[in-house]
Amino acid sequence: MYAHLQRKLLLATCIALAACQSAGERAAIHAPAALSLSDSAPVAVEAARLLRTDAFDRVELDGRGLRLLDRNGQVLTQLSGRFEGLDQREGDAGLLLATVERKRQQAMLVGVNNDGQWGEPLFLPRTAFAIEGLCLFRDAGRNDFLFLVGEEGIGEQWLVGNGGQLLGEARRVRGLSLPPASGHCQVDDEAARLFVNEERVGLWAYPADAEAPLERVPVDLRAPFGGLEEGAAGMALVPGGVLLLDAEAAALRLYQEHADGWQALGALALEGFDEPEQISARATPQGLELLLVDNAGSRQATLDWAPRPLERKQPLPLLPAEGESGPVPSLGDAADDPAIWINRSEPGASRVLGTDKKGGLVVYDLEGRQVQDLRVG
Repeated sequence: MYAHLQRKLLLATCIALAACQSAGERAAIHAPAALSLSDSAPVAVEAARLLRTDAFDRVELDGRGLRLLDRNGQVLTQLSGRFEGLDQREGDAGLLLATVERKRQQAMLVGVNNDGQWGEPLFLPRTAFAIEGLCLFRDAGRNDFLFLVGEEGIGEQWLVGNGGQLLGEARRVRGLSLPPASGHCQVDDEAARLFVNEERVGLWAYPADAEAPLERVPVDLRAPFGGLEEGAAGMALVPGGVLLLDAEAAALRLYQEHADGWQALGALALEGFDEPEQISARATPQGLELLLVDNAGSRQATLDWAPRPLERKQPLPLLPAEGESGPVPSLGDAADDPAIWINRSEPGASRVLGTDKKGGLVVYDLEGRQVQDLRVG
């Protein structure tokens, strides 16, 4: 029965992605055993994530506060408030947490060091849409970005920090056109890939880099175009794989990454769960530790599965920028190749010329301030 279901899911996903592997390649992939759930009763929280730092075990929130816990479930430190939505990144000095402050209806970022001391929160300006989900992204230059997923397919990307250190003021990088009925997202930092659900349709992957084109590819779609029974909710990323919750079907679906797409490995039933919407995963030598959140709270589980990470080309070294100009006058993809004029008698008065390829040339000083706008066509 399980083997038949697995073959059916593999075939449906391959049709949707045009990424079929040979039968021999499929047979070589390790299919996971059943999920092992903890015997403890669900803990009443709205969101929770496992951490990989030694200082804390997990972070969780409910309507009363944001808490960091040890492995015994003891609260180590708490930030009081009404929050919803949760993501995190670890750094040398501690954690960077992202959430939404309910009363203000604004995205909030806050750091906490390894001693459990909270930093000064950074609030993003209030958006014109209700925030349904959010997720952090750390790029190759260790710049920290926050993605906001809103109603009716609206989204935004903000630059908020570097290596876990928050900026004095967040900067909006771009607006995003995302699927409607989306409420969950996660980013694979190494692959610079943003995953966004479309509740009754499927799971999509986008490039996460700020200057990358906003082109999406499906990871899996709802039947008959893919293997999902009801739809897509929260997801967890592990090297080489994705775990996706099919909430209304109370199932956990697993995907292995290949060079030409995603392969579905099957579905695991989540018996006793009431529409599980969120999942967090942490790799251990014994497999994956999981934290699942449904309408009753959070429960821990283990999964004997270790997807094979995809071998990637070594990225080119990235030189961090020391300055940045403002946008060119024309809208859209207009700023282009620069040239530098060196004032040899007074180097500090040198100039940078940038192409506004829809209108002319723009001249800047070495601090990035505009000094001329030449509308020469």
